[in-house]
Amino acid sequence: MKLGRSDCGRRRSIAGLKDFGRSRRFVQPRGLPHGDQLWATFTVKSQAESQQPGLHTPARLGLHVDLPFYKDHTGSSCCTASPSPTTSQGGENFFSDGFHAANLLKVANSDAYKMLTTRLVDFYDYGTDHLADFHMLCRQRVISDGEYEMICYNNQVRDTYLNMPADQVQLFYDALKAFDTLLHGEQCSVSTKLKEGDIVTFDNRRVLHGRNSYTVHGTAERHLEGAYLRWDESLLKNSPPGRVGAEPTTVTRWK
Repeated sequence: MKLGRSDCGRRRSIAGLKDFGRSRRFVQPRGLPHGDQLWATFTVKSQAESQQPGLHTPARLGLHVDLPFYKDHTGSSCCTASPSPTTSQGGENFFSDGFHAANLLKVANSDAYKMLTTRLVDFYDYGTDHLADFHMLCRQRVISDGEYEMICYNNQVRDTYLNMPADQVQLFYDALKAFDTLLHGEQCSVSTKLKEGDIVTFDNRRVLHGRNSYTVHGTAERHLEGAYLRWDESLLKNSPPGRVGAEPTTVTRWK
């Protein structure tokens, strides 16, 4: 199965492929996988307990973007279903358009929109990788104001301490709830259950992802592989032969 050079992710922010295979097979022709502090390509397997709530466990994993504890978090993510058959119930994946939800919030609840575009929130991650212990921390706005550049929404790694006046805390949580409701609404979200070999690629700055809870039977496990790509490398790799450097790259931003 072959893709056009610009068909996946660049125009649509999210795209899916059936029966494609491992994520590395997809990302290698399109740019070097961008590794965070733990992985270049990464594996998520079901286990009873995990450092990051919901990530490896069967519990529901709420809508989120990846790596908000980076100032420049990855532009494009891709995840693929298990490379080997599994027996599980539940675990449907869902995706939501954060930019569209932000537009809806701006119209429906301007106070909540102002709160999420002005207040800075701390996102963190900590642990140990193959090099050393790490403790990542970055302060970001949930919604970038003006011409949207990214959404920073991830309750799993949002700091429990809010660096804002006490009288603003409840207003902030009310604003988060209003945004979350829109993210899960029919106008913004879709759901699907990936099968063995399926792959989804999406713009991590715009599209949030999550999944429902699941159960596995016997010795079976739920196993996914994924990778991160930067748009720069991906667009360069996808440029037609002989055209690299011929003209400036145009970056499209959604309003």
